[in-house]
Amino acid sequence: MKTQECYQLLREVLETGEPAVTATVVRAKGSTPREPGAKMLIRANGTVQGTIGGGCGESDVLTTARQMLEHGVSERRLVRVDLTEEILESSDRICGGIMDVAVECWTEPVRDLERLGSYADEPAVRVIPISETKGQGVEVFSDTRVSPQSPIEGHVDQTLRDKRSHATNIESIEHQGEGALFFEYAAGLHTLLICGAGHIAQPLSQIGKMLDYRVIVIDDRPKFASGERFPDADDVIAKPFQQALRELPITSDTVAVMVTRGHRYDEFCLRELLSSKASYLGLLGSRRRVRAVFHDLLEDGYPREQLERIFAPVGIDIGAQTPSEIAISIMGELVALKRGRIGGHMRIPVPSPRRRRIQSA
Repeated sequence: MKTQECYQLLREVLETGEPAVTATVVRAKGSTPREPGAKMLIRANGTVQGTIGGGCGESDVLTTARQMLEHGVSERRLVRVDLTEEILESSDRICGGIMDVAVECWTEPVRDLERLGSYADEPAVRVIPISETKGQGVEVFSDTRVSPQSPIEGHVDQTLRDKRSHATNIESIEHQGEGALFFEYAAGLHTLLICGAGHIAQPLSQIGKMLDYRVIVIDDRPKFASGERFPDADDVIAKPFQQALRELPITSDTVAVMVTRGHRYDEFCLRELLSSKASYLGLLGSRRRVRAVFHDLLEDGYPREQLERIFAPVGIDIGAQTPSEIAISIMGELVALKRGRIGGHMRIPVPSPRRRRIQSA
């Protein structure tokens, strides 16, 4: 369950007068089914939305959540999920780490909760003390409320830059001495901007929606840029590339992929996007086509450092040939960059048989 989606749903539930519990993975060590920031929401009627990994560990969290809902008091408890014990009990389990889960009972809306659940362009960070406490408070930071001079705001700034939640031990007068804090990243709505509405753009749009992007497709040909051809897209714009790009809000949560019908149109798009805040610019094409685009832009005065923003040819090398394979290659690159990976095989060598000690009679 996405962070913003959870807070949005939480706010809607609380406004009806019904209490609810959120469970958030705030620390993880070893091999765990979910990473820090994973969330789920438990309602008083027994409805559970989202998951922190399933299994016995999640069952313990649900038991704690139900106890808190019966108690009906705003509070936060910590539940340690030890999967090293679970892996011993069931040989088919693949996880063997430890997770700390902050289980929070909410009885009424609180200040700043709305900012976490909105789908505004500006990302936000919630600071959660990794401790048990009565009452419920929310401290939220954003780009407009960060001065990385203090230890707290320094970590907020790091969270906003890395776009990833993290926990740390920190000393702060604001938080009554030292303790562990979790910096939860609530992302703005990520947008996949597809420039070009040809045969590769169609599977790219489909996979983009599967990965929770807001998908926008633009092309200057109304015959191609149509809702019938892109039923999964959130918006399909049939306008000249330059005009469409100038009218769209392009933020740091925008990734743009150019799959147009020719390098002249690629250049139209890049001239608008190179100075934008888009976090990713990908250009489809052969190495020859890519070099032609680079040469034209360099001759027009664009500095080499600015062109180094472009991932071209776009995608990771999986030998893709069909439109669907190329779309997988492109989205695979976006996932790898998001996770700080470079791609490649994950296979391990087959281990040698264990030698059993032969005990003499």
